Amino acid sequence: MEDISDLRCVECLSTHLHRSCVAGAPDTKRLRCASCGAEFPVVDGIVRMVPRDSALRAEETAAPAAELDDSLQAEYWEDDGHGFRSPQDPIVRCFAEQRWRYLASRFDVASVRTALDVGCGDGFSTLYAPKHVAVTACDGSLTMLRRHQGDRRLQVDAFRLPFQDRSFDLVFAWELLHHVSEPHRVLAEMGRVSRRWVIACEPNPVNPAQHLFARLDPAHRWVLRFSKRYMLSQAAAASLEVTHFSRGGCLFPNKTPRAIFPLLRRVPYRIPLVGITNCMIARLPQAAESSTAAPHSLPTRRVA
Repeated sequence: MEDISDLRCVECLSTHLHRSCVAGAPDTKRLRCASCGAEFPVVDGIVRMVPRDSALRAEETAAPAAELDDSLQAEYWEDDGHGFRSPQDPIVRCFAEQRWRYLASRFDVASVRTALDVGCGDGFSTLYAPKHVAVTACDGSLTMLRRHQGDRRLQVDAFRLPFQDRSFDLVFAWELLHHVSEPHRVLAEMGRVSRRWVIACEPNPVNPAQHLFARLDPAHRWVLRFSKRYMLSQAAAASLEVTHFSRGGCLFPNKTPRAIFPLLRRVPYRIPLVGITNCMIARLPQAAESSTAAPHSLPTRRVA
């Protein structure tokens, strides 16, 4: 990753970060905080900026949790055996392109030049983003990030993003919030690093298939709380102003049978009440937008 001008230390919040090499291993890269001395390794081109006390490091510091929590969610996403389809799969591509077209019709995407994909997974949300937008990708799972084709990838804790205030025009998260214990805190972090827009897409528990899956799969149990009222309350707790909320989509990127894909791809995206996804678009309050700092210089190349 070439540009680090918008980063800050997740331990002391200092912006004084610089690149360095490990003594005796010149090919081993890392970032180092000049203020507190914290070091962040670069692994396979991925900057690992995870705080020492993060749940993502629970396996290093504590015994496994007995109940669903952030550390168990982290373990779920490091497991390489879920059988996810490739981002280039036709069904995955159609899913992402449909969603992006719908979202782009609901907010001023033309004004967006830089974006942060929080919980980017293996990258289909980044890959099919509008072509004029430079997307930085971050996730808590190193396993998922290694599959991601983006040029700018960071391992992060979504509760403590390693970016300076107002770094991106848009910050978005697809199917992330139902994997964290306190969604409003993640939304607040997304709002902090955004200059204007915040988008969250989450499974709709009213949809029968989503509801059943959440009942059967412990890692997705928190989907059941993601009603419209709950999502709006989380946005309000994060001091975000919701400008749009709707339900839509009928394609499951990893579960839709290929035999019925040609039929389902023709269904209009917006499906009131039982669409598989809750789409929420929010913006910063006007006072926060008016105090926005000058944009950071970010790379324009997104994905190979």
